[in-house]
Amino acid sequence: MSSPGPETNEPENAGDSRRNLGLGTAVGLVLAFLFVYHFVGVETWGHGKETFPRMLVLVAIVLVASRARVVEARLGTSRMLGLVALGASSYLAHGLYVGCRDAVANASLAGSAVDIARNVYEAGTQWLAGHNPYVERCQLGHVVGVGPHVTMSHGVLRMYGLEYRYGFPYFPVMMLAYLPFRGLVDGLHAIRVGNAFYLLIGTVGASWLAARSVAAPNRTLAAGLASVAYLGIDVLAPEHFQLAVTDVCIAAIAVLGFVALAHERAMLAGVLLGLAQGAKLLPGPLLVLPALAYLETRRERVRLGGAYLVVSVLCVVPAMIPNVESFLSSTIAFYLTYHGVGDDTSLYWYLPEWAKGPFLALGFVLALGFALAGFKQRPATAAQAAGYAWVAYLLFTTFNRMTHLNYLWGVHTLGAAALAASAFTPRARSKAR
Repeated sequence: MSSPGPETNEPENAGDSRRNLGLGTAVGLVLAFLFVYHFVGVETWGHGKETFPRMLVLVAIVLVASRARVVEARLGTSRMLGLVALGASSYLAHGLYVGCRDAVANASLAGSAVDIARNVYEAGTQWLAGHNPYVERCQLGHVVGVGPHVTMSHGVLRMYGLEYRYGFPYFPVMMLAYLPFRGLVDGLHAIRVGNAFYLLIGTVGASWLAARSVAAPNRTLAAGLASVAYLGIDVLAPEHFQLAVTDVCIAAIAVLGFVALAHERAMLAGVLLGLAQGAKLLPGPLLVLPALAYLETRRERVRLGGAYLVVSVLCVVPAMIPNVESFLSSTIAFYLTYHGVGDDTSLYWYLPEWAKGPFLALGFVLALGFALAGFKQRPATAAQAAGYAWVAYLLFTTFNRMTHLNYLWGVHTLGAAALAASAFTPRARSKAR
């Protein structure tokens, strides 16, 4: 991407016809993104062969946008298009509100939530009762049988030698993030109301990050495109209000971390990314590396990295100390076992045995490569750094044993902001540190 330039508002000249074509291309890329994402969302189970190329197309769209010719429209044109985009996102947000309202009002949906939501709710119930959710049964969606790395002896189930008690499979922040909503509605509907809150925060955060990352004339347009890219996925409402998938809380926290980065608040960014890490093993590490690459000085990187590590430790270690074995078996060994076989949402399922190892290795290398890419060519904006993180995790998921939608919801805010901001003149970075 081009180097940051001063915030200008240049008059229209002979080159404006090309600039307007560039704006059309930027809008078209967002629409193409939504079009492809639609098929990823509606054809998941049993569609691993089709999902794989579609995911690669999503990555390609963001990469093409990040390398597109930088454009800058007249202030009036940009604001007009931006207001149209914001109006469209308001319509989409209203649709999500209706989806949430109807889900909460519909008693028959109370038990339709997927295992993710039921796990989170049960963990909160155990924690509020003074019990350890990593020792009590809080993993409600799967029954583990004897198999590779899993044994049963004298009634004790072990994974990789660790006793497994069906404990909570995520880190504590995932549970704690939904506790405040239990006082508003009963049962699993608290997860749905929480999702509405985190979708709102994610939308504002994605729009804010996109706007903060571009020069003044295009901020409204970038904000509008980001909100459309985030809210325009047609499976968003059923995923979050019927099935009650909870990874959206990670997306909200993560995008606020990159907003803090855009405001040159390295320590605050580290705190927020540490909280995102405290919710789940991934995508945290793939988020913090591009954030570190964005920063200009060693002092800033130490502040962000230190805050990230301290907060991550404070979130995870207290939950681990009471029973290290149960914590590790619930959050690490379970996934190694459960994910080990894979499923038909991923191309991995359909590969011959000799190709599966190289397939996973290629995904790991690609993901790590994009997470570290900013150290070779430092991101011009915080939104571009968020784009590196989004691409890295999307590639990791694409080449994973499973390609589940909830993995994508955890970083979708970052992809929306990066896509919306990437084609426009980047905002000049502050010289005052």
